[in-house]
Amino acid sequence: MPWVKTEDRARCHPKFFRAGCLSFGWWSAGLGYCNEHLTDGFIATRNLELVFPGMLPADREAAIESLVREGLVHVVSKGEHPDCHAPLCRRFRAREDGYLMHDFLVYQPSREHTENVRRVRSEVARKGGVESGKSRKQIASTTTKQNRSKPTNSLTRPDPT
Repeated sequence: MPWVKTEDRARCHPKFFRAGCLSFGWWSAGLGYCNEHLTDGFIATRNLELVFPGMLPADREAAIESLVREGLVHVVSKGEHPDCHAPLCRRFRAREDGYLMHDFLVYQPSREHTENVRRVRSEVARKGGVESGKSRKQIASTTTKQNRSKPTNSLTRPDPT
């Protein structure tokens, strides 16, 4: 998915204001990471540094800690649900230790939805390619027939002038 959806005033929300700029940056990058990898809002602990490459580990830990404190990210342990009352967060069960972006699926498309859209687009493109091939073949066939019906004089020589 090439885009993430955020409210244009998210940066001014009191939770982000209290969390700080670096936390807002990590959270924004986290949305991108989750959409790119189709994780439905989950970030495994082992992949935390891939979310915002180059961020110092201490800064990353502080950012995540403040996001957790503000309820924007949930800590989840393997096999557990996040400690959140939001329906789409409660539905999630972690396959490994990590973090869940709060209400991710409320605003972002799910993995299932994205894969379905890609499948449909791929099929439409495939059908378009088949039809295009048929059209090109028909045009080539018509052009060949027209060229055959034109008399050719193989005895003519090019004009040297």
